[in-house]
Amino acid sequence: MIEPEIIDMLGTLSNSTVARNSPENALDSDTAVVRKDAILNSIRNTVLPRRLEFMVANGTRLCLEVNSARVTEAVEAKGHDLPDFATDQREDITQRLAQMIVDFCAEPGPLELLSLHPDTSPDADDVGITYNELERACATLGLVEVAVEVIDASLDAPDEQAGAELDKPTSKGETEVKTSSVPSLSQMFFDGAAGFALGRLRVTAKDGAPLDSGEACVDGAAFSPDTEILNQFASDLSVWAEDCGSALQGPQMILMRSADKKAPSLAVVRGENATAIAVYEARKLGAAVGLWKAVNQEHKD
Repeated sequence: MIEPEIIDMLGTLSNSTVARNSPENALDSDTAVVRKDAILNSIRNTVLPRRLEFMVANGTRLCLEVNSARVTEAVEAKGHDLPDFATDQREDITQRLAQMIVDFCAEPGPLELLSLHPDTSPDADDVGITYNELERACATLGLVEVAVEVIDASLDAPDEQAGAELDKPTSKGETEVKTSSVPSLSQMFFDGAAGFALGRLRVTAKDGAPLDSGEACVDGAAFSPDTEILNQFASDLSVWAEDCGSALQGPQMILMRSADKKAPSLAVVRGENATAIAVYEARKLGAAVGLWKAVNQEHKD
């Protein structure tokens, strides 16, 4: 970079510097193009040897080692074989890095950056791939947004049956009751969340009375909120559903994330008669959403 560019870059960094409470730095992430520009600018603005870890909401990461506005190593990229900077052709490395960035930017935001010391000190002959080369290579690739349905996903059939269904009257005029073998959607989500949740709970939809409780959280404290809190939570959800009226039909998934990015998040799946709650690490959002889609489809089928 020439001197005026360096001065402009330092001025931009100075004006945009803000205090934060965690090591992660939130980057602009409204669209795939914005995320791509944010990643390239982060590379451009990195002067000292650093390991840049870019993360999106579903836990996907893109990890690059950068020095003097040049990428010197690709450490992690979902769905990609990492290039060998020592043996691969420069053009091939550039194109593969650009594809990694473009594919990563297609993941839904928000986008965060964690800047760390590299695992090893860079060698003097680590020329790397420059910001300008990456910018030109990325410009030749198309960007596609990946839409993720998080909250609004309706089913044609009601979620919860009260454990039984009515059949036609018998010859004696009595009603025969058959026990349904299909678990409710909230039960399916509760069972499936065992693979990633820190704690689980399933409560009645009307008054929040516990139905099932999952394993203890990682800190050893069982996930058993106060009864009054559960009652109030169930009441708030009922009022919310009434306010929404016909705008929301069928079960919903509600995601809650703490203002403290290190604190656990909540995934709440509301059915007609029960609500499943899973506590999970924020970086495992993709697992929660993936489970919701899977049980939603299975219950629909």
